[in-house]
Amino acid sequence: MIVSFKSVDWAEQPTLVLKNLDGTFIQPLTNAFNVKAKLHYNETSELSFDLPAFANGEATPHYNDVVGMRLVDWIGVGQFILVNPSVSNTGVKEIKSCKAYHGLSDTVFRLEGHKLSGTEPVGNYEEIGAAVPLTDTEHAAKILLMEER
Repeated sequence: MIVSFKSVDWAEQPTLVLKNLDGTFIQPLTNAFNVKAKLHYNETSELSFDLPAFANGEATPHYNDVVGMRLVDWIGVGQFILVNPSVSNTGVKEIKSCKAYHGLSDTVFRLEGHKLSGTEPVGNYEEIGAAVPLTDTEHAAKILLMEER
């Protein structure tokens, strides 16, 4: 994941936007708190945050839409795939604890019909026709979560 650190105002609360897998806008997650990130260049990056069911006496908009297999777009940083948020309910307050992973939709490739022996010529897999760009975000997420190969 490549992040332009100059383009993000690190002093401000991160702007998180909930989206469908096809990229259509659902709702900004303005009530998100405890936003934390582990950003990696060549490994899967992770975003975590908490979301209350109610804030300032009002229901959080689209709280029930914050479920697994949705995109969380951190404006200026990148898109992350939300994975099965957990809910804690004390009877007084309900909070969803969310984890999302950088979707790799721009970098995930799947091998198609090739068994690699390790003796392939130097170069990338596209040159030898062993990889096909993966453009379906949902399929990429399932591969990332090891639900599909």
